[in-house]
Amino acid sequence: MRILKFAAVGGVSSLLDLALAQVLIALELPFWFAIAAGHTLGFLNGYLWNSRLVFHSAGSGVAFRYLVVSMGSLALKELLGHWFVYLGSTEMVAQVLAMGIGLFWNYTLSSRWAFAAKKQVVTE
Repeated sequence: MRILKFAAVGGVSSLLDLALAQVLIALELPFWFAIAAGHTLGFLNGYLWNSRLVFHSAGSGVAFRYLVVSMGSLALKELLGHWFVYLGSTEMVAQVLAMGIGLFWNYTLSSRWAFAAKKQVVTE
């Protein structure tokens, strides 16, 4: 069930990301900037809803770990997005493909590290 919630949050975040990026591209801002700005909006939405709805975790260090995961995802999207454009894809298709690949990165690291519950240390 959690992965479905994560996918729903990710879907909304992706739509926000794509919408902002496409507006900025239409305004003829650089592709790299459009990806970064859209990603930032998606990141903020994703953190808000993932921490409350999906993982129920907003403890110490969660925001920083989620930011690290998100920055890795942004780097992946920038590299893949430009690579897909270089291969002849449109910017929109390149962004969607890169986001799809980034989904696996985000879920794996978010569930196993960013929002992972801290293990209790038992001392006797």
